[in-house]
Amino acid sequence: MRFIVGVIVLLVFSSDLFAQRYVRYPREHILRFRLGVHSLEGNSIYWDEKFNVFTGNISDFDDGIGGIDFLLRLADRLYLQVSADGYNAAVDMAYDDYVDQFGNPIFHTTTLDINAVTAGLVLELAPPTFPLRPYIGVGGGIYWWTLSEEGEFINFALDPPELFSGDFSDRGGPLGFYFLAGLDVPIGRRTSLFGEVRFHKVDDTLSEDFRGLGKIDLGGRSISGGIAFAF
Repeated sequence: MRFIVGVIVLLVFSSDLFAQRYVRYPREHILRFRLGVHSLEGNSIYWDEKFNVFTGNISDFDDGIGGIDFLLRLADRLYLQVSADGYNAAVDMAYDDYVDQFGNPIFHTTTLDINAVTAGLVLELAPPTFPLRPYIGVGGGIYWWTLSEEGEFINFALDPPELFSGDFSDRGGPLGFYFLAGLDVPIGRRTSLFGEVRFHKVDDTLSEDFRGLGKIDLGGRSISGGIAFAF
């Protein structure tokens, strides 16, 4: 507790110094670069059925995400934000209850790509003279995705069932939205470091090779950090 109080006191007494050194430059435009980890929520029929049959769980699809943001100041602490994000995960999976004639696991690789272009509003919660800039935001846009499964599968329609090599794919581009919260820390008059979390809500109905398998949940949580430049 004393440590937390000490940190708060230090921030309060250092705010004038930070303000004089770092936050006097008008931030009319901001360009930000992000890297982090995206974790899928996995609340859909596709994911439920997949993990009922094959090994693994939704956390296996936790993987890297990268993004770029452009912010345009609309009011005192309100910004319009346009973002582009990219995520890719490839996971090897095997049947839970079946092996081949030699006793080896029957594997395939599931690959998911998500590329999003979104727009939203970001509100800074602290005045410009404060040493730290917490912020929140909301937005939405198009989430283009591609899903593929490639490898060995079992054809249960045959008697007895037989192994075959398959390559299945589908793609889409539904609308989705996000909420975000973050913290921006100035390290120069035009430069800052930041960290943020975004909660994405987006799903789509499977078709093509996955027709009849219901919806796929593409949403989840992205935790990222990066560097921002004001100009």
